[in-house]
Amino acid sequence: MVYSVAPSERLGVMQQILTYICVDAGLRNILCDLRLLREPPRMSGRKNIAQAASSYTRKFYGLSIQTYVRRVQAGNEIEGIAIT
Repeated sequence: MVYSVAPSERLGVMQQILTYICVDAGLRNILCDLRLLREPPRMSGRKNIAQAASSYTRKFYGLSIQTYVRRVQAGNEIEGIAIT
């Protein structure tokens, strides 16, 4: 889904995907799957969804995807860099 949109729209798509963390256990499991997070890079250079989400949360929140998910589930307000 992330790679199906123009590069200029990908951050917005990832931001939208992360809004479902609170309600979608399957999504949480995929994004925090250590096997996916440790997977070697693809030949195309594209990251899988777990790696892309982790890169996003590190860049905009300074947190790993696992820490981000735990904090969101705990109801903590997470401050980051605004995306426009």
